[in-house]
Amino acid sequence: MKSVEEDELQISRLTEKDISEVKRIESESNLSAWSRESYREVLNNPTYICLGTRINKKTIGFLVARLIISINAAEVCNVAISNLYRDKNLGSRLMREFLEFCRDKNLRRIFLEVRESNERATAFYKKNGFVVVGKRKKFYAHPSEDALLMEREA
Repeated sequence: MKSVEEDELQISRLTEKDISEVKRIESESNLSAWSRESYREVLNNPTYICLGTRINKKTIGFLVARLIISINAAEVCNVAISNLYRDKNLGSRLMREFLEFCRDKNLRRIFLEVRESNERATAFYKKNGFVVVGKRKKFYAHPSEDALLMEREA
């Protein structure tokens, strides 16, 4: 597949029209599934930021995060790029856009949980400046698994 040119790439807020593609990407990425209604709720909730990466207007990645204004922080809930577009630094571009948004909102601390066995995701987060700061025992179900707690400054 050809490289992604800057003029083809757009990162902007997700809308309800993006939910079908988000669900497809979620499924191929083995993320813990959210319902369509859950995505609708966060899209319309001002305490969340939902960004989509698009190439030629097709959604190929997304990031959902909860904003915790009271402690100047944000929690990354989900981030994924379609299998066809992985290893092209599109996830890192999406993360940079999210971090810029956080800095603009004076959110200084970003954290997330990731399955301990998910080495690919852990490597992605480390590449993007996150460090492991703890572990949450049996955080995930189906299958039961510990989560690594990761954090970085915005």
